[in-house]
Amino acid sequence: MEGQKILTRKKRWLWNFEWVILCVAAFFLLSSSFGTQIWEHNFALFGSLGIIVANSLAWFYLLHRKPKLVRQLGSLKEHERLEALSQIADMGEQVILLLAQALETPLIRWGNWNGGKAHELAVEGLGLLKAKQAIDVLCEALEHPVSSVRAKAVWALGEIGEPSVIPHLIPLLGDCDTVSNQAATVLEKFGEGDLVHAFKKALSRKVDEQARKILTGKYRPQVVKAFIKALNSGSQLAAIGAAWALGELRFVEALPVLERKARSFLTPEQVRLACRDAAAKLRPFAYLPAIPSVSPEIANLPRPATATEIPTENLPRAVSISEVSERSMGIGSAKSEGEAK
Repeated sequence: MEGQKILTRKKRWLWNFEWVILCVAAFFLLSSSFGTQIWEHNFALFGSLGIIVANSLAWFYLLHRKPKLVRQLGSLKEHERLEALSQIADMGEQVILLLAQALETPLIRWGNWNGGKAHELAVEGLGLLKAKQAIDVLCEALEHPVSSVRAKAVWALGEIGEPSVIPHLIPLLGDCDTVSNQAATVLEKFGEGDLVHAFKKALSRKVDEQARKILTGKYRPQVVKAFIKALNSGSQLAAIGAAWALGELRFVEALPVLERKARSFLTPEQVRLACRDAAAKLRPFAYLPAIPSVSPEIANLPRPATATEIPTENLPRAVSISEVSERSMGIGSAKSEGEAK
């Protein structure tokens, strides 16, 4: 699991900031190439020039490391992109590797290269293949910075048809409309239509007992992530509904996020008020003792005593039935003699 997180973080850097190292290196190299006096008077000029040059070299280097077909997936000409995708699809076992390499290309528009289109076509190709080996790559693409690529990744996972990806799809119910609608469609395909309807009902600030039971059930952590994603979305209406739902459903794990949004001056006023109300509802529950998540260890409990361990030498002697009957007969005869006298 930790290796998967590291891989995901690495992928995110490749999508957004893979040119940063080269920029910094070129910047310091350029600064050391000039005299101190010149550098002091032209700091901004040389700094900007170094970043531009390093940026261009990084893009050129990273793109030309990839195979030609991968580079064609990001072409600005549509027929070249479709032709490259068609050729890659006919390459057998190397297809998944090539499409995964396309997802590692820079997410930029430069010259004849459109990184967003390349990533989108790569995800679409993995979905058309319906290969379960591509599930990990597609799950990483669910966090892509471009919404159209995230929506394509959701569609691709639906085409593969593996229900184990349901926990990865639920948080996207709080994404933008394009992604959330696609996620709702795929989740309904996987038999989670009740959860989708309950989530939408909660966003519209309507929660009944059945919806509460569904949303706080086995997918509770993923549902909380979905509401937080809606809270951070660009839709003010969705953010207000998400804040209300987090407070109404007693999702105390979202309290730090709500308090941070309520304090931020960048948060719209209506959303700030909704976050304050939700945080006020959650604070009394946040300090209650946590319910034990594990059952008590049987080995730590006192061992019950067995019957053979109880000392019997001090106990009264057991009386047989014959002795009881004889004693009762003797008592009865003594009473009759006494009565006769």
